[in-house]
Amino acid sequence: MALIHARFDTSDPDQALAALRTVYPTVRVQDVPAGGGFRFTQHVDGDQDVTFARIRFGSVMDLASDLTDGFSIVHTLEGRYDNVDTGPSAGPSLWHGAVRSHSEDSRLLVVNVTTAAVERLAAEHLGAETAVVRFHGTAPVSAAAAALWSSVVDFAASGVMDDGEDELSGGFDLVRQQAFRALIGAALHAFPIEVVAGTVRGTGSLPSSVRRAVRFIEDDPGRPMSVADIAAEARMSVRGLQLAFRRHLDTTPLDHLRRARLAAAHEELEAADPGTGATVTEIAGRWGFGNAGRFSRAYREEYGRSPGETLRH
Repeated sequence: MALIHARFDTSDPDQALAALRTVYPTVRVQDVPAGGGFRFTQHVDGDQDVTFARIRFGSVMDLASDLTDGFSIVHTLEGRYDNVDTGPSAGPSLWHGAVRSHSEDSRLLVVNVTTAAVERLAAEHLGAETAVVRFHGTAPVSAAAAALWSSVVDFAASGVMDDGEDELSGGFDLVRQQAFRALIGAALHAFPIEVVAGTVRGTGSLPSSVRRAVRFIEDDPGRPMSVADIAAEARMSVRGLQLAFRRHLDTTPLDHLRRARLAAAHEELEAADPGTGATVTEIAGRWGFGNAGRFSRAYREEYGRSPGETLRH
């Protein structure tokens, strides 16, 4: 796998934005720096799954981006760099989804990890065909977890944040791959990231638009959503989304939603205790199935037994 070693230095805000877009394609400027004195540097090292971005903003700059194909863990080394929506962070901070930043003379180390890489490793760990990533916060889960994360970052970064001379050694690629696997594992341990077995085979090889749609569905299948909502999240037309699902998954967005809801209901039925008053109707309704008869038929087709049998066992 080819390594990335990219260096950029400019005093032009437009050129800085273009450089940022090589790492964060959807980034946009919210507030253009006024006056002179602007300086921007960006050093990026890594591969297609994990990159380390060393970034310096030499003045005030406000940005926005949509991190839909991965997540970033931001280390503010100097100055001020805030997530506008969650506020300042005293340590490493997990950024994902739609984010806005405010920078004042900051120097950063940003670890970027693709969702596809996390899903592959998580699926392997779970013994599943694929996994779905869910985020539940931005701060490390504990001080000890943050310390472990930082030590793994130092280890993983040390092999790529140089001029690449060690790449000529025969074992370099294997060492890097193992270091990056350790880094992803440390991120899952240190931050409030949940991984669950998914319902789509081979999501890592899907187009990014379809992956966005699948994650939107599987992240919270119980919430109300229409095919138009799914298409908007995927940044596609409804027709384009339907064609993409047929081509890559041999199904429709709404049928995938139905299967995701069935899987969630199945999981809850297995964990529920009928002695506490849990009922099939209640659980089915929680996952969007208003007709108990249709839910039972669909459930039996998918799992080979009735939902009542699953609940009783």
